[in-house]
Amino acid sequence: ITQRLHHLARMPLGYGEPLQVGRYRKGEFYQPHFDSEQSQNVSRAATVILYLQPAEAGGTTIFPKRKKCQDADFAECCGRPDDLVV
Repeated sequence: ITQRLHHLARMPLGYGEPLQVGRYRKGEFYQPHFDSEQSQNVSRAATVILYLQPAEAGGTTIFPKRKKCQDADFAECCGRPDDLVV
C-alpha cells in the first residue's frame, strides 16, 4: 500500500510520513486545518486521501486553492466555493 501511495503522489519511497488511518462515525469530522504549516515545522509536498467506502451524506473534503485563505480565518475561507477545490 505504501509503495502505491508514494507512486500515486509521485514521491520517492522514504520521503513521506507513516500511513495514518482515520475513522469517522456519524456526526464526526476533522476540523479545518493546514496540512503543511511552516511555522509548526510541518512541510508536506502532497497529501493522499483514500476513502474505503462513500459517505451516505456529506463527507466532502476541500482544499483552499488560493493563498489568500491563509490570510483570512480558515473556516470563513472554506465557506466561499470559488476559493475551494472539492
